[in-house]
Amino acid sequence: MPRSKLLDAMPMLLDSAKSNGVVAIDPGIRGGIALFTQPRSQEWRLESLDAMPTIPVDFYTLSPRRVTGCTWVDTQAIEVLLPKLSQGDWRPLVVVETQRISPKQGGAITIGANYGHALGWAARRGMPIIQVHPASWKPSLGLTSDKDDSVAFFRQLFPKVTIKATDDGRAEAALIGYWALGALDLIETTKWVAE
Repeated sequence: MPRSKLLDAMPMLLDSAKSNGVVAIDPGIRGGIALFTQPRSQEWRLESLDAMPTIPVDFYTLSPRRVTGCTWVDTQAIEVLLPKLSQGDWRPLVVVETQRISPKQGGAITIGANYGHALGWAARRGMPIIQVHPASWKPSLGLTSDKDDSVAFFRQLFPKVTIKATDDGRAEAALIGYWALGALDLIETTKWVAE
């Protein structure tokens, strides 16, 4: 999105975030989904953090070859994880990590499908969406592509939330939300109050 269009959209994005919260998504099959809210004008808090719900899918190509073993984001399960969705007018700001697919990378169909499912879920619900690339949000938080660094930084920010070392997708979903709150100037990231 060109910078001028982003600046034009900023009031709507800020209003949506302040009124309804921020849902941050790492759409990988080992990804996560985090919800940040600001109850009654108090401090922002991490309200929920879950592994990305997935569902096994079999699909067929036009050739006789059957492709099995794919795992896709389960958008119906997202609805269960975020019970506020039952309030028909709940429209949080959704921040989705963009996925870069290399021609040499295996599982490109699954990666692309999961990214598309996450975006489609938010778009179908009429939620404003920000897409952010890891090369943007990670360096701004002092992180590299190392998943262990993300888990360690998550543990510093949210010491009361227990995650395993293999929960990097959940950690990164929360960090994406934390980054978004800072990027929108809704929090001062240097003064975050841990839950």
